[in-house]
Amino acid sequence: GDGDGWRAGQCVLEFSDRQTCVKPSDRDAFCAAMVDIFAVYCRGYGTNVSVGQVLIEVLQCIRLHKVRIDVNYATLVINILCLHGLAEALQPDYNVLDAAKPLLSVYRPG
Repeated sequence: GDGDGWRAGQCVLEFSDRQTCVKPSDRDAFCAAMVDIFAVYCRGYGTNVSVGQVLIEVLQCIRLHKVRIDVNYATLVINILCLHGLAEALQPDYNVLDAAKPLLSVYRPG
């Protein structure tokens, strides 16, 4: 939401209890790659973010860095991609991230 790629990377690394990306240097490389993705594709609310494009880039980054995510998170990502595609087809100017801001802003992990 706020365009913080490093924080997003750290959160993704917590998406599995059996993480395969465990070495500090690998984790830092993954988070740095997430910063690069967010600098281009996810600058935050109100910047016309394409959630679909962000998730595609993040999934590619996860694969490249061999980051494990549990099936529940993978299913959630697929569902969000479907929602994004449906919203884009029905109302092209609708922005899923901006519409979800009130809900996403309430949840702030510690």
